[in-house]
Amino acid sequence: MIKLILIFIVALAAIQHVDSIVCQPNTCHFVKCIDVSRENCCGPNKEIRDGFCGCCKICFTYLDEGEQCPPILYGGGPPTSGCKKGLKCKGGICCK
Repeated sequence: MIKLILIFIVALAAIQHVDSIVCQPNTCHFVKCIDVSRENCCGPNKEIRDGFCGCCKICFTYLDEGEQCPPILYGGGPPTSGCKKGLKCKGGICCK
């Protein structure tokens, strides 16, 4: 039984390791960025943030209560939108 538990723990650790994004020192050499500036990322709910491994800037949109929010994609790039502070994404909708 202990052997089975140990195998399960090792398997979970391996899955977590594979699912995580690891930023290497040369990661940014392989990333193509789009131009993000105040001119193309403006508005009351917009903010320029760091993107994948800090290589590029992204235009992030804060979503209001009741708006649809994207699911978190593990192993994918950083999201470009999310619920405003104080709200959580539940069932694909921003709510308190």
